[in-house]
Amino acid sequence: MLVFGLSAAALLAATVAMLWPALRRAPQRAWNAGIVALIPLLSCALYLQLGDLPSLTKPHAGRGDPPAMAAMLARLEDRLRAQPDDAAGWALAGKSYRALGQYAEAARAYEVLHELTGDNAAVLSAWAEAAALANNGVFSPPIMARIRRALELDPAHTPTLWLAAVAAESRQDYAAARRRLQQILTTAADESQHDAAREFLAKIKQRQTARAEDD
Repeated sequence: MLVFGLSAAALLAATVAMLWPALRRAPQRAWNAGIVALIPLLSCALYLQLGDLPSLTKPHAGRGDPPAMAAMLARLEDRLRAQPDDAAGWALAGKSYRALGQYAEAARAYEVLHELTGDNAAVLSAWAEAAALANNGVFSPPIMARIRRALELDPAHTPTLWLAAVAAESRQDYAAARRRLQQILTTAADESQHDAAREFLAKIKQRQTARAEDD
């Protein structure tokens, strides 16, 4: 699972590197739209990583940083120190930190991106996800507030629906989790999202059955 996430993130980094000159030359409105479009590319990985919440409490021993990404990130950090208002750089930094398991740093990068670009469902969702991961899978009130705001802005935003479903499942609000997953089945165009939502629904059913048997 980790290999998939890192490979996808490395591909994202390569894509951004190719697009960077065009993003930098684009008008501000189009530039910001392009930045936001980068953020949810790994949205289905949210379920794969957060779906089993207890695993978030385990130490990430033996996780190695891909050398190419680590080197790219070091250069990017230098750029951001020199150009702290570089929104495209903060978007890429957030994705890179997340892929490397540096969730607190990812959350901070998305917080800065939010300050630069304003309210947007994709930015709020990415910020909330990184913060939840940094918080060992605990969805604190500020994290939930970002999720709610993202859904106000875009009720069909698939990554945010995933976050809402996982948050509901973590507090054993299975009815709310099912509602969010059903929304994904209704609104998401990607069949892989449907498959993951059905898998999560099956897991919730198993947990409800196990809980009823224990009672």
